Amino acid sequence: VATADTADAVLAAIDAHEPDVAILDVRMPPTHTDEGVRAAVEARRRRPGLAVLVLSAYVEQSFATDLLTGGVGGLGYLLKERVGR
Repeated sequence: VATADTADAVLAAIDAHEPDVAILDVRMPPTHTDEGVRAAVEARRRRPGLAVLVLSAYVEQSFATDLLTGGVGGLGYLLKERVGR
């Protein structure tokens, strides 16, 4: 188990620990825009078999579309408000 607070740190942790799954937030420091989605896409490029789950507090269709484009399995996008129920 590893934690990371920036997209660069996520990618470094994935490279170092080679996990089976990564759980990321869409919005991460430093800009709190779409760093998590970009990190997820890059992580899958580096490790195609990595399962990735991206969490978001925002209903933003483009984030899910960017992540799921390509039709590969092992990807998920959940709204945080639904996770706790």
